[in-house]
Amino acid sequence: MSHEIDQEAEKTQRGEGPTRTDRIGKVFVVVGQEMRQCLICECVFTRRASCDHSTVPCMPVIAMRK
Repeated sequence: MSHEIDQEAEKTQRGEGPTRTDRIGKVFVVVGQEMRQCLICECVFTRRASCDHSTVPCMPVIAMRK
């Protein structure tokens, strides 16, 4: 039993358990195997590019249509 608790504590420390640290960023929807769509500007990015895009400001799609 103690071994199971130690494993769960270790997972939590690595961010793998049920308790994770909150992160500030953008929400993306998976639209393909390696493609992600930003829910703010609706642009589609590769997985790597979406990581980079998550840290820069972008305009909501409504503001861009005006």
